[in-house]
Amino acid sequence: MSNMKRFQSFRGRERRRPQPQPQPRPQPQPQPQPKLHTRVKDDNDSYSSSSNDSEEGTDDNNASMENTEEEDESVSSSSDESESSASEIGHDEHFVQAKSTNTNFANTQLEGDVFAHLMSNHRSLKEIDIDEMSISKSLAIDIADALPKNTYLTKLRLISNRGLEEKMNHSIFNIIVSGLGRNAYITTVEIMYATITRDTANALGVALARNEALKKICLSNCDFSTTGLSVLFMGMQHNKSIEDVTIRSCDLGNSASDIVAASLPLMKPRCLTLEHTNIGNDGLRFLFDNVLKNDNLRELSLSGNQLDKDSIKLLASCLKSPKQKVDKLVLSSCGLNYACIRAFSNGLKLNPTLTNIDLSENGFGDEGALVLKRLLIKNNSILELNVEECNITDARLEKAIVDGLRYNNSFLKSMFSEQISLSIMESVDMIREVGGSTRSIF
Repeated sequence: MSNMKRFQSFRGRERRRPQPQPQPRPQPQPQPQPKLHTRVKDDNDSYSSSSNDSEEGTDDNNASMENTEEEDESVSSSSDESESSASEIGHDEHFVQAKSTNTNFANTQLEGDVFAHLMSNHRSLKEIDIDEMSISKSLAIDIADALPKNTYLTKLRLISNRGLEEKMNHSIFNIIVSGLGRNAYITTVEIMYATITRDTANALGVALARNEALKKICLSNCDFSTTGLSVLFMGMQHNKSIEDVTIRSCDLGNSASDIVAASLPLMKPRCLTLEHTNIGNDGLRFLFDNVLKNDNLRELSLSGNQLDKDSIKLLASCLKSPKQKVDKLVLSSCGLNYACIRAFSNGLKLNPTLTNIDLSENGFGDEGALVLKRLLIKNNSILELNVEECNITDARLEKAIVDGLRYNNSFLKSMFSEQISLSIMESVDMIREVGGSTRSIF
């Protein structure tokens, strides 16, 4: 089923050739090093390397050695300046990951460069990852003070640690998010491995409510204690700019999912992702009711939640309603069987808005594939259908699904029937296989 595979484009990554480093200076006993992972994009960033591969004893080699010595002096001078900058800021050294626009990567142990960018609103600093495990309170205060000054920083990822002493961990978390509330340019915030209590939720909710530039909030592998989730979403409801709400690998069982569902009509996000969140049937019923109340929702992902026939019927009933406008639905790894696919298909026959469906990694087999083949005949609005790893063994069914999608994506469907359109497209394919004849004919 290679024709149905989704492709991802990515840029190649290379490692920068390490620059010559000066001789290490005697340093005092190092303290525990905080980790601040950053991604730096610099339009003017360029790297040069000298060739030292020529044989020794020649004039060219001597000249190369002289150039190398000059470069060493230049690097040493640059290192001194960076160390001076770091000492002015007053922090310990830590690990930094930098990313430039030419997709080269470099690692350095110098904190000064990164914090100089952070403090001076350098346009190269686009994304920053902060790991709380080794962030001191004084460093958190400096970060919080620097965040409001950055007009180029667009993404903040805060990695917490549930194993840290709770009081200290929450204090650092609250300090950093206070700076987020005063930044008017960060559009994406991701919180990972955090325990969201009432106090941390209040601090984060206030910060999110004040940041009117925010477009996406993601909570990944987080725990919610006491009233943390409800307090957080009460704060988020005041931010009307949030378009994407993602909760991944967090337990929303019992009534926790109701808090998220009840916020949909107020927040009106365009994209809602609830993956691996353990939502039960009662939670799904309430969720789908509120999906109908959000006429702005376009993408819905419930991957990793186990859905049975009853929950699929609730979803199908929701999708049949003319009130909803969802055009992308992701139900990957939801345990869907033949009965689920049949109930799902019945609700989509007359759906005019859904164009992209992901049913991958569900074991509905050939029987379910046959139902989907018939669905594509009745609903020509479906343009993408992912059925990878669904135990489909009949090659004819695979081809029928591919042909159905091909017809739905063709302009011929507005003029001819599916059989005639597919015949035309197969003829074109045969001409192309002749080898270069297509250009002379069309």
